[in-house]
Order: sequence, then structure tokens, then C-alpha cells
Amino acid sequence: MDLNHIQSLIDLLKKNGIKNFSVKEADGKEISLEFSLEEEVKTLSNKSLPAVSSESQNLSLMQNKKEQDFSSKNAVKAQMVGTVYLSVSPQKPRFVEIGSKVKKGQTLCLIEAMKTYFEVKSTHDGTVEQILVEDKEAVDFGRPLFSIV
Repeated sequence: MDLNHIQSLIDLLKKNGIKNFSVKEADGKEISLEFSLEEEVKTLSNKSLPAVSSESQNLSLMQNKKEQDFSSKNAVKAQMVGTVYLSVSPQKPRFVEIGSKVKKGQTLCLIEAMKTYFEVKSTHDGTVEQILVEDKEAVDFGRPLFSIV
């Protein structure tokens, strides 16, 4: 079972509101998923997943460092798994840039999940201090996207 297959399972379970799921495949691979009330993945265990490569670990460490460079109270986070779009189309300007003044409820970006686009809105008034994602980047639930002060 590859990571893309696992991510597809997570997306499907969240979409249908399923909180617990376990499966054991014929080859002995087993996966169990449990979601908390916030629909956040609480546990993910697969007894035969391959070890994470050092390149993946380095990428993860770089991402964590970038996300730790700001106060989490200023963060606007992804409310779902999907792909981030910082503008409506490549020919259009971004919704916001670093230094943009924003109001609570203003659209900051879009997240595409399951061929549907969802607006990510500012949680408070302020100024965009950091944009923590790249255009067309895949994000997980709870990933910080913007820092607004």
C-alpha cells in the first residue's frame, strides 16, 4: 500500500464522515485510521510501510523549520487535505502578497480537493507577514498557510 493510496483513503473517509477504519490486505499489510472530532488524523499505523528516505526527512525538517518561524496564533491553517492555489488562475494576480492588509473573512487562497475548490479565509484582521506555501503545493489538514499579524 503506497502513501498515495493511504492519502486517498484519508480523503474518502473525511468526505464521508467516517471516524474509524481498519483494513488488512491479502499480503499481510495492515492500516488503521482514527479521526478525532476535529477530523484530524490521530493515528496512522501500517506495520509494513517502508522506512522514510533521508530526502523526505530533510524536506520535512525544512518545512517544520519554515512553519516554526512564526507564532501559531497568527497562523491561518488548511482545513482540509488538497492543493493550494494562490490565485484564481495563472494569468490573474494572487489573492494576497506579503505585506497585504487583510480583513477577517477575506479570501487568501483556494484549496482544491476532489475536483472542488474551497476558499481559505483570513481568521482575523491584519497584515500578511508570511506566505508559508507555494502555488500548487499539496497540503495536509492543519498545515499553516499564512502568518497574519
